Amino acid sequence: MPPTELTATLLMPIKNELIGLQAILPKIDLRLFVQVLIVDGESTDGSYEYAKNQGFDVVQLKSPHLSQEMLDAYPYIKGDYIVTFSPDGNCLPELLPKLIEKIKEGYDLIIVSRYLPPAKSYDDDFLTALGNRILTWSISLLGRHKITDALGMYRGYKKELYTLPEIKKYMFGSVLEPLITACANLKDLKICEIPGDEPKRLGGERKLIIFYHGSLILLMILRMHLYRLKLFLSGFIRNRRRLREPSGATENWKKN
Repeated sequence: MPPTELTATLLMPIKNELIGLQAILPKIDLRLFVQVLIVDGESTDGSYEYAKNQGFDVVQLKSPHLSQEMLDAYPYIKGDYIVTFSPDGNCLPELLPKLIEKIKEGYDLIIVSRYLPPAKSYDDDFLTALGNRILTWSISLLGRHKITDALGMYRGYKKELYTLPEIKKYMFGSVLEPLITACANLKDLKICEIPGDEPKRLGGERKLIIFYHGSLILLMILRMHLYRLKLFLSGFIRNRRRLREPSGATENWKKN
């Protein structure tokens, strides 16, 4: 399929984000997407009803955490690419056209980075900023890409990344975004970042439990580094065995 024909689904996971939905949805250029899919985690503030009344595809899923909720939405996704977007005000809708441009250029993963100059996060505090940078640096070490924001939700990527065996194997807790970044870097996929500010959130409550989620992400990164080491050692052993195997010419010489 030519790059210009690639389609994208805007995927928005929500739980009690009515204020954000009312403020953000009217600002989104719907012509950019083949589908807007809203995944509701059993909202009680009217978010589900509001999104449904606006005519969007809405599905309610009972998943243990946000990352699993997004993965469980896979059968409902119509686009070739997934653009994950939070309607809580952290994601700027005006950056969506640029993100779609990068999709049409054929990148596997496009990250809207809060830390790529001149972008800035206005929702960070000292602890979350420090944690984001350390964990991102650790994920950058998995491959050749020097990533500045491995954890942010605002991104676009090929739908089939959800089907990678590493996603299922290393998914433990709400670690989907950093795990996708880690897999893409390890597999040397085509990655790019575009700078994008992160405003303060609108309404709702921050669902991040800093130390708990940080420890889950760190555990995932350590496991990915062990996996990388295993791949390296397996390749090294295969090459050593190949070098030890006699060539065809040597075999014929021995027979003669």
